[in-house]
Amino acid sequence: MYGEQKGVLMSWQVWLKGLLAAFISAGATAASGATLTRISDLRGIGVMALVSGIAGALLYLKQSPVPK
Repeated sequence: MYGEQKGVLMSWQVWLKGLLAAFISAGATAASGATLTRISDLRGIGVMALVSGIAGALLYLKQSPVPK
């Protein structure tokens, strides 16, 4: 029984790490792209990175739904 619970915990940890990685990756890509498109203020870059990070996280959720 303990092994089952540990396996479920590990799958949640892996899933959460993947979700966070998708958010950070998409946000960083958008921020680097924003500097190339002449969005010069920090707030604009932050908003673009946040929106892209959310989109990346949602795409991750579509590919890897919440584990049971």
